[in-house]
Amino acid sequence: MLLVSGVLTAATAIQGVAGFGFMLLGLIGLVQVYAPQIAVPALTLVYIPLGIAQTIENRRDVDLHLLGWWVAGAVVGVVPGTLVLKMVDPITLKRAIGFTMIALTVAIRFRPGPPFRDDGIARLVAGLAGGVTGGATAAAGPPIVLMGLKQQWPVETFRATLFSFFTVIALILATVQWNLGLMTSLTFRLAGYGAPGILAGFVLASMLRGRVSAERVRWLGTVLILVGGITALVL
Repeated sequence: MLLVSGVLTAATAIQGVAGFGFMLLGLIGLVQVYAPQIAVPALTLVYIPLGIAQTIENRRDVDLHLLGWWVAGAVVGVVPGTLVLKMVDPITLKRAIGFTMIALTVAIRFRPGPPFRDDGIARLVAGLAGGVTGGATAAAGPPIVLMGLKQQWPVETFRATLFSFFTVIALILATVQWNLGLMTSLTFRLAGYGAPGILAGFVLASMLRGRVSAERVRWLGTVLILVGGITALVL
């Protein structure tokens, strides 16, 4: 219980300050102890109230048009991604998650070249990739963050819209996971263990925002994800 709560406190606080990292940090922490087939649905479930709170907090800056493109792509990718989660054996999937988290985290730290000319297609592809990674690992954000960096979408609008997307995709994922039999009593128990951590992290982020460097917090999150990814690969 303390492990789950502690991991989610750190993940929530870092996302609240840096704008990314909840699913990456939460997943890479929990898969050290729990099979991905347990950790991913639990993270999806426990994120929903946090996502609703962050969406309400940032609602004035949400770009509904951008959000619509992302969701349209994501709904196509969610089911194939969730089937990967259901069908791949836990050890293989844990190592694949470790490798993927390392690769995506490193990629996010580098600006990926000039923007694509067709921004609409870029939005749709980002949503599709986010749906696949969200279904398999709960981490729908990295492909969208990568595309956001490439397309140079306005930072505040992008951040607020990303929070709304996370909330929508979590609701979609929870529905798909339920229908595929991935939501179990242990899933709900882990989500309950994580609820105090979510609350503590949300309060901590509110206290730290504006008082600490967001860039330093991003680097802290990056280091934690890389260490966790390496651990998932070798253990």
